[in-house]
Amino acid sequence: MKRLRGRTAITMILAAALAVGILYFCIQLFTKGNDWVGFFGTTYYESGAIYDSKGVKLYDGQTGEYAENRSTRVATLHLVGDRNFGTSLRSALASRLTGYNPITGTTLGSHDVTLTVDASLNETAYAALNGHKGVVAVYDYTTGDIKCLVSAPSYDPNNPPSDINENSAYDGVYLNRFFSGTYPPGSTFKIVTTAAAIEKKKDLDSFTYTCTGSLQIGDDTITCPYVHGQNMNINQCLATSCNGAYATLALELGGDTLEKYMEQAGLMNSLTINDIHTAKGSFEAAEDGSAYLGWSGVGQYKDLVNPCTMLSFMGGIANRGVAVVPKLVDKETLSGSSVPAAFPDGTDTYKIYSEETCARLKEMMRNNVTSQYGQSQFGDLAVCAKSGTAEVGGRKPAPRLVYRLHRRPQSSPGLCGPGGERRLRRQRGRQRGRQGSGPGHCRDVRKKLRRKTTLDRKSTSGRGWFFDGGFGGTGQPFQYKPERTSKFMRAPSGYCTSGE
Repeated sequence: MKRLRGRTAITMILAAALAVGILYFCIQLFTKGNDWVGFFGTTYYESGAIYDSKGVKLYDGQTGEYAENRSTRVATLHLVGDRNFGTSLRSALASRLTGYNPITGTTLGSHDVTLTVDASLNETAYAALNGHKGVVAVYDYTTGDIKCLVSAPSYDPNNPPSDINENSAYDGVYLNRFFSGTYPPGSTFKIVTTAAAIEKKKDLDSFTYTCTGSLQIGDDTITCPYVHGQNMNINQCLATSCNGAYATLALELGGDTLEKYMEQAGLMNSLTINDIHTAKGSFEAAEDGSAYLGWSGVGQYKDLVNPCTMLSFMGGIANRGVAVVPKLVDKETLSGSSVPAAFPDGTDTYKIYSEETCARLKEMMRNNVTSQYGQSQFGDLAVCAKSGTAEVGGRKPAPRLVYRLHRRPQSSPGLCGPGGERRLRRQRGRQRGRQGSGPGHCRDVRKKLRRKTTLDRKSTSGRGWFFDGGFGGTGQPFQYKPERTSKFMRAPSGYCTSGE
């Protein structure tokens, strides 16, 4: 009898352990089933296809084949990915491609995913980079739809180079710079400093600064590339991108205030783009009264931003203070059909600055173009812009430029119409450089993308970092039609970085 009771106790313990194990497994299945199904080493599940916005097949999950055209494969590699990319859509959308859900598993069949990206724009952008390292992206800031996203260098997944690990030309090839990179913003950060000054400096309208080419702060010197002028108001200081003026504002505002406004801009946060998490930016508040704080105010010192969050921030300025998180998926359908397999992805937004502050930033950046860069360079596009450079490691110049564009009917003299705003921002970048300017290839990206998007912009660009952003608003219900070169008025919005 005692032996029977002992065996019964052991059986009960084993049964309880089994129940606990089953419960644990079920919990793991519901919480991590997506990861199990989407693991790159898994070969037991059929996967659907990935298409671009025009219906071009970028990847066939059932055959494992990429796009037919080599240029398409290279230009979309960082989007589609292979086993080397953790931020690729093959990985991030694995559960959607297999059609997995915790209730039915994969028994209902795989799903196809159509992206918002136009592969032909990717090809154009990648070709325009012409061997330079960096990223080009274009997005619609009112919907979040990414129209173009290229990271370079890249390679053909059907024929990976044999020297990819030894050849310096492929340094950083497995990094999607748009999602995972962080870079010094340079003078484009003056937009953040300006926003802080607009809201915190009550006498900003009467602020003037005389630039002598340098500003002495203790034993350190804040330098400008040249003497900008006397008694400049805040609009002129931004237009000339005077380091001395903005270092003065930074010292007055204080490090805590600048950090608060960078955080409010969303530049220190990580965004989630279809289950891909972006890198966080950073800002270190230097000691009040120090030259380091002055340099922070012009986008130097230890300031770092991520291209994707910078894109959303600038989109938020154009969108009256509401930033729309970028997204890549347009629709999800049952494989081989047009039958919807999921609800459309929603639109995520977050608040940056007040509508009044963003309106003034638009006006000031518009003044940059009309008074400094030259409207004649942009045709009938009413461009808003900010130029800048950054220094990291004491190397050569790394210019940056941020544009915010919109196109208006000739009968309307206003900055933008009451509706239909769209944004095109492109950023080019490199990870090393110092303040200055130099010859560059940025305009090649613009000219070639123009043939696809019809937004013709030229700039005083140079080597290294380059930001270009814009918005278009005419109040007219124009559609996104890249193939139409004469009627394109409602531009998408975007961001481009390119480097070495």
